[in-house]
Amino acid sequence: MALIDCPECGRQVSSLATACPDCAYPLQKKVSSSSGAPPAPTDDLLRSALATDRRARTAPNSVQTIEQTAKSWKAAQLIGGLLLVVAIPWGVLGGERAIGPSLFLGVIGLIVYLAARMGSWWHHG
Repeated sequence: MALIDCPECGRQVSSLATACPDCAYPLQKKVSSSSGAPPAPTDDLLRSALATDRRARTAPNSVQTIEQTAKSWKAAQLIGGLLLVVAIPWGVLGGERAIGPSLFLGVIGLIVYLAARMGSWWHHG
């Protein structure tokens, strides 16, 4: 068994493989025959060629994006961030009477934001 280069993608593939594991390009095995005729394609070779053709027709160069973080965690982060954004100017511009409520609102916002960040990290994977 030797490693050969795939003619399609250039990746090194086993000489015993019927198709490239990276791009599914069908690889023909060299069969020594006295007639000099090219070897007949095998069933595995035909199946891999059909699979490659089917993939090319259905999704050419497409990338599937999978959302890993739930929307509820993102919404909680948004709410916490908004509470912080409201609390900081309220505390600065609101005078002495606004310091207590704005501080409370800011601490709640920070706790919600950090809890949502940790929750999204924990449930992400």
